[in-house]
Amino acid sequence: MTAFYPDATGIDTTEEKIRTFSMAVEQSPASVVITDRHGTIEYVNPKFSRLTGYSAAEALGKNPRILKSGAQPPEFYRVMWETISAGRDWRGEFHNLKKNGESYWESASISPILDEKGEITHYVAVKEDITERKMAEEALRTSEEMLRKKNQDMERELKYAQVVIGRLLPEDASAPDRLEVDFRHIPLDEIGGDFFSFNTLHDKGFGVFIGDVAGHGVSAALFLALVKSVTERLNNTRGESPSLYIKDLNGNLVEGNVTFFLTALYGYFNITRDTAEFSFAKGGHTPPVLFRPADGSTRLLKSSGMPVGLSVDAEFQEVHASLLPGDRIYLYTDGIIEARNDGMDMLEPEGLLSIIGRTGAKNLHESLDFILEEVSRFRGAEPPEDDVVLIGFEVLK
Repeated sequence: MTAFYPDATGIDTTEEKIRTFSMAVEQSPASVVITDRHGTIEYVNPKFSRLTGYSAAEALGKNPRILKSGAQPPEFYRVMWETISAGRDWRGEFHNLKKNGESYWESASISPILDEKGEITHYVAVKEDITERKMAEEALRTSEEMLRKKNQDMERELKYAQVVIGRLLPEDASAPDRLEVDFRHIPLDEIGGDFFSFNTLHDKGFGVFIGDVAGHGVSAALFLALVKSVTERLNNTRGESPSLYIKDLNGNLVEGNVTFFLTALYGYFNITRDTAEFSFAKGGHTPPVLFRPADGSTRLLKSSGMPVGLSVDAEFQEVHASLLPGDRIYLYTDGIIEARNDGMDMLEPEGLLSIIGRTGAKNLHESLDFILEEVSRFRGAEPPEDDVVLIGFEVLK
């Protein structure tokens, strides 16, 4: 046998390779379509029939355009044919229709088959069903679009809330003749919860309220609007009694079932021709600083009281401090003393005392800028984490 048929082994090997290749194509999880050089289908594998619903008998002799959905423009197919007609591979995605009209997506690779002369005789397309992936991508795109719209709506609401907050805060302070007042407000881009207001009761009395809501955003802005409404009523009824002022504010918030709370301080300056006194009560707020330039001393004025709006039974201690001409009182929110440096250390009230003690001969306006500059210097490269309110008062001669 070997002597008479010297190339039998080669023939057997070639036939075995053809059988192996044929089985691989027949059992492939990808659709395989072979057309002649004009695009007429000459072969489809079983996966093609299972996916499209067209049997081999129905597909043979047809053009692959039987799957065309019309969702892709003519330019798409023109570029594809120009590519494969030039002897190059083409890769892309088809949005097609099954026999039953159901749409699906395929990722396809189409390659020309060349004869020994290098001329194109056939095209072979290997295609993978990517419908589930495309549906997931579309769902993700839709979800991202909805999220983007919600973010845009939220940003618009936050801008409105920023306007509201800005309108709630005073532009200036009409203080009695012997009291000088100045303030700084530095908000973050995010809507914060810092609020302050002034209350001129008469020629000798002057009230100040400062609060910090535990929260940010539109809800905090709405809560501050409520706080402003309540404090405006209290200005007339409790303006000369800090402890009753804070106690009544607390009762209004607790009884109104408000879910927010705030740290707050109400202070009252009673200024006469010969004397000056500062009294205050606070709930959880940062303690005032008394600075006496005459001897360079600084001290925290401490009092007790839990945050406002938590308990109807809360009590608030009232503290009184006699003031001399030139004495200053500084009120502030925790955005100052909770400033962190590169080592994540906080400034703390003691750090603020040190800064205020270095204001020296600066006037009240200059001292506020100096304090904020020193806080920024302490923070270094660390960004601010909270908005800031700083208010200064000086008793004049």
